[in-house]
Amino acid sequence: MIENILRNITPLSVINLVNQEIEVIKADRSILPISEFNSLIHQEIKNQPAPFIYERLGEKYRHFFIDEFQDTSKLQWQNLIPLIDNALSQSSEEIQGSLLLVGDAKQSIYRWRGGLPEQFMSLYGEENPFSASQKQVLSLGTNYRSREEVIGFNNQLFTFISQYFATVEHQQLYKNDNSQDINNRKDGYVKLEFIEKNNKSALTETYSERVYQTIKEVLTLNYSPKDICILTRKKDEGIALGSYLMERGIHVISSETLLINSSPIVQLLILAFKLALFPENEEVKIYMLDRLHDHLKIDEEKHTFFSKFLKTSEAQFSKTLLEYGIDFRLDRVRALSIYETFELIINQFKLSSDADAFVFGFMDLVFEFGLKPMADKMAFLEYWEIKKEKASIPASEGTEAVQLMTIHKSKGLEFPVVLFPFADIKLYDARRDTLWYPLEDEKFNFSSALINFKTEIENYSADGQQMYLQHRSQMELDNINLLYVTLTRAVDKLYIYSEMPSGSKSESPQNYNQLFMEFLKMKGMWSAEQVIYEFGKNNEKTSESKEKMEQIDIKFISSNPKDHNLHLVPADSYLLETGIEEAIFSGNILHETMAKIKTNSDAEKILNELQARSILPAADFKVLKENIEKLLNHSELKNFYNGEDKIYCERDIITSSGRVIRADRINIHKDGSATILDYKTGSVSPGHQKQLGIYESALVDMGHSVSQTILIYFEKDAIILWKSRGN
Repeated sequence: MIENILRNITPLSVINLVNQEIEVIKADRSILPISEFNSLIHQEIKNQPAPFIYERLGEKYRHFFIDEFQDTSKLQWQNLIPLIDNALSQSSEEIQGSLLLVGDAKQSIYRWRGGLPEQFMSLYGEENPFSASQKQVLSLGTNYRSREEVIGFNNQLFTFISQYFATVEHQQLYKNDNSQDINNRKDGYVKLEFIEKNNKSALTETYSERVYQTIKEVLTLNYSPKDICILTRKKDEGIALGSYLMERGIHVISSETLLINSSPIVQLLILAFKLALFPENEEVKIYMLDRLHDHLKIDEEKHTFFSKFLKTSEAQFSKTLLEYGIDFRLDRVRALSIYETFELIINQFKLSSDADAFVFGFMDLVFEFGLKPMADKMAFLEYWEIKKEKASIPASEGTEAVQLMTIHKSKGLEFPVVLFPFADIKLYDARRDTLWYPLEDEKFNFSSALINFKTEIENYSADGQQMYLQHRSQMELDNINLLYVTLTRAVDKLYIYSEMPSGSKSESPQNYNQLFMEFLKMKGMWSAEQVIYEFGKNNEKTSESKEKMEQIDIKFISSNPKDHNLHLVPADSYLLETGIEEAIFSGNILHETMAKIKTNSDAEKILNELQARSILPAADFKVLKENIEKLLNHSELKNFYNGEDKIYCERDIITSSGRVIRADRINIHKDGSATILDYKTGSVSPGHQKQLGIYESALVDMGHSVSQTILIYFEKDAIILWKSRGN
């Protein structure tokens, strides 16, 4: 047990430090994440039978409806009970109150984010948290989504599976509450196919090939690509399938293919933008030239094409591009605003004719960022690194493409044809699961510890045995629920592809493919030599008269910024007359620059690099340069930049209380003493002095003697110093 606890000590320590930093940010910005609201509300109302705020809401709202209740967390429900109880308890003949809960415990697949199916099961069982009300349970028995054969297959399969649950409650859920009444829609089809065992890469290839062949078969049955949806448990499985299908001409829509960053044109725009900021970066240059070579369909061999541009000056680089009809000057790009920069790249690289929804989405994102305060080019690159993994374009319902999504995203949806490859998910895979284990031994200084879920915890204690059995039972239910959600998405046809099962050493199945095998054995259909099992008839899609939507390609209108006589004004332009803009400028750019200047000899190089990147307008750069020169040549400060001391710039310090602080600059002198320097913009504040005191205390705790602390204030025409001691 001790070893299990120790494995999680370091991760918990890191999480604790991150949490402390988050608390500091929340305090500094006076913000409270919405994710903390439930916990905060619970702390306020847990010991009050009918909180005042809920009483007022209860008088206003008398009827409550909660859908998808199986995904409601315990904390959310406990917070709602006082509100609903107040409304129900005050019901009379004149004023009625009611609560309607709708859900399906078999579709609870969000335990990892708080969903609690057992909570819903207990409510439609014996539990009633509202003593003054009567409860009525109604079952919606008819399935109006799927055809008869699909419903029948699922009814039989999950009724059979119910026998393998470890708890009676879970058995009853699938034995009694599973059977759905059929509707009058017939001619459904289910195909269960087993794939021969192989190594992972070869198995993925086989799954992809079978999905591809099935899609082609389905398309011959009068179905369109948009009628087909492929469901996978893991994102990487979906990515592999999507790549395979698109390489073979199958148009696929998924969260990955809709990412703006997946567009080759957007990738070219970003690379050209990066090259303008970092013209000496040969790697970026190669990547940009590679995309450009493909876009322009240049016949010249790539290596020969690349070699013309490497190790050349900016002027020569632009001159060589002209030979290919591209008028692209890096210095011209750097002189424009962010939006105008990308507009120029689109225009000069002749990308507007190939621009699509991805480019429209990207330019919208660029425009929105340009409205933010201090929206400079370097900040946009940082912003893009964060957004590129999520920024996507919306998909039209009429798009003729196969849909590909994870099972979790498909919940609540339906599709005429569903394909479920990789149907060999383990029922008890808990390699990454952790539990809080109670510690009653007095030798421990805490009441519980985080441990990894393993079979061995069953032997720790009676608590350990109970925790092990409970968690295993929860995994069992969650994974069967996941299978249930997957197989009930289909309307007409359901295709399941699973790895050929092997004999299980356990008495009960350990994964989906073994469940399928045992089900087929029960029906007397199983044969070790047979790989395909069919239920129903694989008929053509019935003709449906639908108005055909005409797709219109909208051309991206691009022009050279110098031709339209317009200039984009930054969102922070209103600050120009208030004097705040200078403070913001100094507080961000100056701090970033001074963090790189350790000695006088560094200044020229750092300033030249900054000027070459053209992040700042010429006037602002001049102000920055003058401020830095004043600082480095100041009679009371220049000795701190002569290179004789050991320097730490923007270095994190963990205090004895666990708080993380960061001083702008610390000079460790030859005698071991230290001087702390902090750069400030704006007016003198006692809070700045207090901050320096915190830095000093932290260094003293580390064994350093602090000779002095200095606040350096940058004003328009001078540098003002505040020193705690010294000459």
